[in-house]
Amino acid sequence: MRGRQVASPIAGADSSLLELAAGIALLLGWQLRYAAGALALFCIATALGIHLDLADRIERTLFLKDIALAGALIFIAVNARQSPTAS
Repeated sequence: MRGRQVASPIAGADSSLLELAAGIALLLGWQLRYAAGALALFCIATALGIHLDLADRIERTLFLKDIALAGALIFIAVNARQSPTAS
């Protein structure tokens, strides 16, 4: 259904703060493992908690988008260097 708001513990000010802080950390390359890991967990939680109505085409698309983003973020978290000075 278009335009419906889902009451969920995932949505809210805390999740917006997580997305903003981890996104900026990811952009700056600071604490990549933690930032990418937190965002990956958030994407998985959003996919499983909000976008599970797979019969709806829009929800299915959003579910797959969140899973794809989580995969990319897990790749970043696993392949991030320990410290920026490591050779």
